[in-house]
Amino acid sequence: MKKTDTESEHRLIRRAKRGDLQAFQTLVEKYEKRVLGIAYQITGDPDAARDIAQDVFLRLYRFLSQFQTHKRFFTWLYRITVNASYDYLKRERRFRAVSLDELNHEPAGKTENPHDNEMVIIIKQLIDRLSTPQKTKFVLRELEGFSCKEIVKIMDCPGGTVRSYLFYARKHLKEKIRSRYPEFIEGCNYEV
Repeated sequence: MKKTDTESEHRLIRRAKRGDLQAFQTLVEKYEKRVLGIAYQITGDPDAARDIAQDVFLRLYRFLSQFQTHKRFFTWLYRITVNASYDYLKRERRFRAVSLDELNHEPAGKTENPHDNEMVIIIKQLIDRLSTPQKTKFVLRELEGFSCKEIVKIMDCPGGTVRSYLFYARKHLKEKIRSRYPEFIEGCNYEV
């Protein structure tokens, strides 16, 4: 984010903190798709993602006064989103399949190699079997493109913990692909 964008966002936040509903609505509109996306990636349920996003913005409205403007708003909002998603999963105790195609915002069936589509389905299923902490960190890093430092701030945990979860998530995925789907190893375009 450019310095002028950050300054503009901080002005918007200050206005929203003072009760300016239009400023708050602008913040919601700016981040709504990203909040929905991360909630969907964690839960795999579009209805749950909408409920979580609504909860996130209610929390944002209630706790915006606690936001410290010297910190990154985006990171703070993502932490709220991840926590709300975890709360949902704890309440519901269920997971639904997450489409890797949708996570990457690429329509299914658009790859040149027919094995690619099958591989995407397999990877999606394997990601769904990761533990919630592994899955969340993997999604944030590999699908959302956050750096480890950003994930540390979002998840409010030590860097070593993030790297450990990522290491074991990747290791688990590689082992499962090698053992269950060796036909995809030879000649594939994926680093396994």
